[in-house]
Amino acid sequence: MLSRLKTRFLIFWIMVASGLVTLISGLILWFAPRGAHSREAILYGLQKSTWLDIHPYFALLAVGMVAIHLVDKWRCLKVYLRSPLRKESLSQVKEIKCEIQM
Repeated sequence: MLSRLKTRFLIFWIMVASGLVTLISGLILWFAPRGAHSREAILYGLQKSTWLDIHPYFALLAVGMVAIHLVDKWRCLKVYLRSPLRKESLSQVKEIKCEIQM
């Protein structure tokens, strides 16, 4: 079983990698040729239709990882969101304790 820190590390890097693949495939599709036969165009070694298949799956993976990340950090997120509403700001010690306890 993975430790909590390794799990967070894995979530973070999957989130970054899937976000980058989504960004790159989106840019490739943005600049790809349009038209009746453009689905057969080869772009960076893959057909445009393959890029069209890859893009939404990696986008959903990125969104899912962000959702898992937010659920994992929910307690600390509540602390951070409440602190600007108070007149006195949270000390850095409380913020660090929140991160360490998770």
